[in-house]
Amino acid sequence: MAHDSHPSGRSSPPELRVLETLSLVVLVLLMGVATVWGALSSNARAGEFVRAQNEQRDRIAMELGVSTSLIETGHDVYMTTCISCHGERGEALPGLGKDIAHSDFVRGKTDTEMLMFLKTGRGSWDPLNTTGVDMPPKGGNPTLTDEQLQQIVVYLRYLNAAASS
Repeated sequence: MAHDSHPSGRSSPPELRVLETLSLVVLVLLMGVATVWGALSSNARAGEFVRAQNEQRDRIAMELGVSTSLIETGHDVYMTTCISCHGERGEALPGLGKDIAHSDFVRGKTDTEMLMFLKTGRGSWDPLNTTGVDMPPKGGNPTLTDEQLQQIVVYLRYLNAAASS
């Protein structure tokens, strides 16, 4: 019976080939276990993060006296228009929009005043405009309805409260 050739040029006995194969199988199994363990740990951390975010959203919704679904709807509308200048979490994009998550302006306006502000915007010529960039009416999306603008106002209230907590 012929033996396989060993890298050294010598033939390796069948017992050594079995040992090499078993070692390779054990190594692959260990790598698989490590990968699964890492994925489970990562999923657990992600789950904790999502749970914490949901708890924060629920608490803020209760404080604001609105439903979590209204916050989520406001988020969805915000993401279609406002994100391009104000960022995903209202943190502002440099040279474009203002930070609205930490904004005293947003905090100091009533919902009606915020709705009117969103409807009319603020031109770069306005002395209160500190960015030199136009805030177009309805964020540049003329198809937004008053209801959608009100949903954005709810989401802005949520961003303010989340940034404060």
